[in-house]
Amino acid sequence: MTFDSTATGAHVTTPSGRVITIPDGTELVFGRGPDADIVVSKLDRKVTVRPEMLDLDFTLFDGQEFLGWPEMTIQRGQVLARDGKLLAKEGQGRYIPAG
Repeated sequence: MTFDSTATGAHVTTPSGRVITIPDGTELVFGRGPDADIVVSKLDRKVTVRPEMLDLDFTLFDGQEFLGWPEMTIQRGQVLARDGKLLAKEGQGRYIPAG
């Protein structure tokens, strides 16, 4: 299975955000509002998912190859993750109830 990050990024962020692909194959996904979140993805990067790379014991995606992978996540101007490393501090997120 190959994951098409361009189609999925556009699907996930539309209409609440915007996806921009720059010539080197990097995808920028923007949230909306004054504290918009940004995800920077390399569209040409192939990754075979393993639970340990996601800091999990199990994932349904174990062994599946994805084309396109996030390189950096920025929330409210703070880098939360870069190159597979979680940089967020405990309590940095905020709970938003469903519905």
